[in-house]
Amino acid sequence: MFAAFLATFGQQLPKAKPSPLMALLDRFTAADVPALGPAEVEVAPRKWNQPIPPGLPGNGIAQHPMLYVGEGYNKIYLVNDGEIIWTYSTGAGWEYDDVSMLSNGNIL
Repeated sequence: MFAAFLATFGQQLPKAKPSPLMALLDRFTAADVPALGPAEVEVAPRKWNQPIPPGLPGNGIAQHPMLYVGEGYNKIYLVNDGEIIWTYSTGAGWEYDDVSMLSNGNIL
């Protein structure tokens, strides 16, 4: 019985790609993606009034691709290769603290 289990379940599974969502980023930069969605409400641009201190580890926003929201600002950012490639303004109101990209590229 154990031999049957190993024959069925003991096989090596194919390795998953380490970053499967990276293949979906072109959906956010396609030519037909509007600057603002139909339900999107623009928020005032964020003013960064402090210089970035020298000597910080890493490469800033170029260190890793990321999806970012929160910290007192109602805009979602999708960042790749150190560039903001897509944004979504959530409008005035409560701050959003969590954001996730689903395997199909939808953002929750």
